[in-house]
Amino acid sequence: MAILSNDPGATSATSFYIGELEEATNYTNFLSENNLTDLYQFSVDKTSKVSIVIETNSMNGVFIDFFIDKNKNGTVESGESILPYTQYSYSGSDSIIDTTLGSGNYSISVYKYFVDNIINYSLDLNATPALSSTDRDPGDDLSTSLSLGHLNSNLSSQQITEFIGNLDRNDIYRFSTDKGKINLTLENITGKELGGTVKVDLIKDRNNNNLIDSDEIISEREIEFYSWSDDTYNLNFDDRVYNSGNYFIRFNVSEYDDHTNTNYSFSLASQSNINSNYSENDTEIYRFFVPNKGAHFYTASPIERDYISRNLPQYLYEGNSYMAALEPEDSLTSIKPVYRFFNSSTGIHLYTMSETEKNYIVDNLTNYNFENIAYYAYESPQEGTIPLYRFYHTIADTHFFTPSVQERDYIKDNLPWYREEGEGGIAFYVEPLNDF
Repeated sequence: MAILSNDPGATSATSFYIGELEEATNYTNFLSENNLTDLYQFSVDKTSKVSIVIETNSMNGVFIDFFIDKNKNGTVESGESILPYTQYSYSGSDSIIDTTLGSGNYSISVYKYFVDNIINYSLDLNATPALSSTDRDPGDDLSTSLSLGHLNSNLSSQQITEFIGNLDRNDIYRFSTDKGKINLTLENITGKELGGTVKVDLIKDRNNNNLIDSDEIISEREIEFYSWSDDTYNLNFDDRVYNSGNYFIRFNVSEYDDHTNTNYSFSLASQSNINSNYSENDTEIYRFFVPNKGAHFYTASPIERDYISRNLPQYLYEGNSYMAALEPEDSLTSIKPVYRFFNSSTGIHLYTMSETEKNYIVDNLTNYNFENIAYYAYESPQEGTIPLYRFYHTIADTHFFTPSVQERDYIKDNLPWYREEGEGGIAFYVEPLNDF
């Protein structure tokens, strides 16, 4: 049993601070005519499963509030209570609170209404770290989302376990998929004793601005859970067929919801054995970011994409970027090969349609290994094509390609070490990804 160094007061300034809750702790104290309220505070430094048990032998009983004291006034106000209702403990009926909490500071208020008697009580607290399967907390916006890689009929996401609650209201994940249906399996929800609601959104960033615009939440689900609820939830997002491309999943707790705190586990799968809108000759170009080199890698090969996703964790998958052709079409005279080189000095690839540039590299730059034709694209603008912009990173000695006007403009306005290359900054022309 832990010994109180001071009697808990009723205000934040006079409360008893337990400190960081790491193991089982027990306190015994009393309420009286002159001491109607005891306020305790504690913290957890990581997502944890927390158990709070308050026991008394008094028939008059004690009341318990469990909350986040945002304004430091020692009382529960709107937007602060973790409990959906005030707990009550009396002789023969303990008050038990089991929930999952994010890192932060918390308050427990134990109080009585009857002023003419002394009530003894005991307070037991315990915290154990909650399971998390990610190396960082998923971001709360699209730019800091956590990548799940690519999904197809043979490649589902790994199962992810994370926390969401009143101190961490948004978790966002990004992924890409072949054309097909998108299914999400949600399970292992904690905190059912207190109940809660989690909203799950499927998002398509149509304009690639890393913001969730009003028309970009393409499917919504709201999951309410209680102690008697199902253990597993299967969400098929309207049983709709989505085109290949990049998507986001957001787990969200409403800003008006104070008591939803839960660990959750989920996995994504794609039923993508459906004919694409593209011709058999078309293929997506997949994009990875390599942070330690500050550079990107592109491939037209799903086999290479899946190998990298599984075996090279330093390559962060960013999804599909644009469409290209695997073979030239006789009827299209402007379609030309795009050549791929590997720079052994930087460990980064270069892509070019220019025969002049290709021949110069082959004849003069021995650190560039020629890897043949990567795919085919258009030398000049054609109906249904868009420019692919090319930049040179003057510090890292690497090249960057993007079909996004927004991304091009951001680089031009904010990253002076990138220099435009090609005529008007255009490398060649490609086809955009189809939207659903």
